[in-house]
Amino acid sequence: MAASVVQRGGDTRTASSLLRGNQMPMWIYDRETSRFVEVSEGALRQYGYTREEFLALTPPQLFATEKTSFVEAKKNGHSGRVAKHRRSDGTSFPVRIHSNALIYNGRLSRLVVASPTDVLLESSPVMLPTRSSWTMGLTDRGLLKQRAAEALAHADRRRRRVAVVSMDIDHFAEVAERHGDAACETCMERVTYWLHRRIRGMDTVARTGVHGFTIVLAELDHHFDIYRVAEALLKIFAEPVKVDDQSIILSASVGIAVYPDDSREFERLEHAADTAMHQARASGGHRIAMFSLESKERTELAAYIQEALKAGSFRLHYQPQYSPTGTVCKFEALLRLPGKNGGFVSPDLFIPVAEETGMIEELGMWVIEEASCQLRTWKSCFDSTVPIAVNVSPLQLKSAGFAQAALDKIRGCGADPACIEFEITERAVLNFNEALEPMQQLARAGIVFAVDDFGTGYSSLQHLHRLPISVLKIDRYFINRLGVQRDADAIVEAIVSMAHALGMSVVAEGVETQQQREIATSMGCDTIQGFLFSAAIEAQFVPLLMGWPEERG
Repeated sequence: MAASVVQRGGDTRTASSLLRGNQMPMWIYDRETSRFVEVSEGALRQYGYTREEFLALTPPQLFATEKTSFVEAKKNGHSGRVAKHRRSDGTSFPVRIHSNALIYNGRLSRLVVASPTDVLLESSPVMLPTRSSWTMGLTDRGLLKQRAAEALAHADRRRRRVAVVSMDIDHFAEVAERHGDAACETCMERVTYWLHRRIRGMDTVARTGVHGFTIVLAELDHHFDIYRVAEALLKIFAEPVKVDDQSIILSASVGIAVYPDDSREFERLEHAADTAMHQARASGGHRIAMFSLESKERTELAAYIQEALKAGSFRLHYQPQYSPTGTVCKFEALLRLPGKNGGFVSPDLFIPVAEETGMIEELGMWVIEEASCQLRTWKSCFDSTVPIAVNVSPLQLKSAGFAQAALDKIRGCGADPACIEFEITERAVLNFNEALEPMQQLARAGIVFAVDDFGTGYSSLQHLHRLPISVLKIDRYFINRLGVQRDADAIVEAIVSMAHALGMSVVAEGVETQQQREIATSMGCDTIQGFLFSAAIEAQFVPLLMGWPEERG
C-alpha cells in the first residue's frame, strides 16, 4: 500500500487517503465501468480481502446473488436498502447500504457505505479465520528484533519516530479457567489475525507471550497520533469472539514507548512499553498508557488534578451550537483546568490521566452537576432554558450505578433531564453490551444521547439504531475538508443520509469558514458548531450572547 502524504499545518493529503484509511466500510466505484476505484480499511476488514483483491472485483461480486441484486439496486437506488453481501470466504451477511453520487478523478462515480444490520449481530455467526490464514506472516522473536533494528535505523536517518507497543490480554487465566485452554488459544489466533489486518505494511506484530503481543509501528512523523492508533487496536475487542457455542469477551491493556523520546535502543523501548502496559492494567485494564506518562510529569499532573477537584478549580466553558438559520439551539459544556502559571491545561493531557487514575468518574459527575445547576440558574435569573450537552467518558457509562447517580445530580439541581444531552464517543458505542442498559435508563428519563467525533471509528455503525442515540456529530476532520477534497464531501453527505434515515439529527463540528457552513447546511446538517460563530465562553457571558434581558431581581 502506498503511504499517504500527511502534512499538518498546510495539511495536504492525497484525495484517496481520506477514504482509504477510514474504518467505516465504504468504497467508490466507477458508474460507467462498474469497477472499484477506491476502498477503505473498514471495508477490507469487513469483507476479508486485501486491497488488491478488492479492487480487482466488481460491485456485483459483493452480492450473495450478484446479478439480480446489483441490477435491482442500480435501478431502484442504493441508499437505505438492505442487501445480502458475501465475504471472501463465501459466507454471506446482510448490510444496509447508503450511497451518494460524486465525481471522482473526473468521472461519474458513487460512494457506498455498507453497514452490517441487526440480523448479522443477532443471528449470524462471526466466522473465524482458518489457522493458515493468520499464521502467514506471523513474526517470531528473532525477526521482530531484526525488523525493529531496521525501523530504528531508518528512523534515525530520516529523523522519524518509531513506536513500540506492548499488548497483553487482561485476566487471561480467568478466561482460560472458564472457557478452557483450547478456546483461549482460538481466541489468541483471532486476535493475531485482526492485529495483522489493522497494521500497515511497514509495521510488525509478533506474539511474544502466551497472551501478549509486541507491535512495532515504523516510519512515524512527529504529528502521527500514536494514541489514536492504539485506540483503534483496542477496538478489535469490541465484539465477543465466538468459538463453537461460546461467546468469549476479551479485553487488553496497552503500553507504548516511543523512539527516540523514551530510548534509542529496542530492548529498552520494549521494556518501557511493557512497564507502561502494566500501569494500564493496574489502572483497571483495557486502557492505554504512554511510557512518557509514567514519568514525574504524569505523577505531578495526577496530583494537580486531585488538588483541583478538592479545591473546586475546574471550570466549564460553553460553546454554542447554531441552527441553519443562525439561532443558538444548544451549548456544549467544555471542561477547563486552569494551569499553575496561567492559561489552561489541554484536555488531551489531563483527561487520559484522569481516566487512568480513576478520577474521571468523580470529575465527570462534577461536570454533570455543574451543567445542571447552570441550567437552573439561567431559568431562575432569566426565565430562559437552552439545552446543554456534556461529555461522558466510556468509563463513566459502564460504572455501576452511574445512570441513577447522574439522574440524582440533575434532579437535585432542579434541572429537567430533557434539557441535558450526553455526548459519548464511538468507543462507548462499541461497548454495546455495557452501554445499553444505562443508556436506556437515562433515555427513559429524557436524556438525549449524541455520538461525538463520528466517522473515525468503524463498528459503531452496527449499533447506532439499537441504542437510544438521537444525534451524530461529524468529526471535524471531515468538516475541515469540505469544499477542498471531493471524497470528504461525499463521506459527509453519506453520513448525513444514513443518520436521517435512522431518524437522527446531525451536527457539523469544527466549522471554521463560511464555505464549510454553506456546504454542511446544503448537505442537510441540522446544527453547526465551531469557531466561525463562537469559541467556548464563560457562563457569565452567555446571557449577553443570547440577548437575554437583565437578571430578574
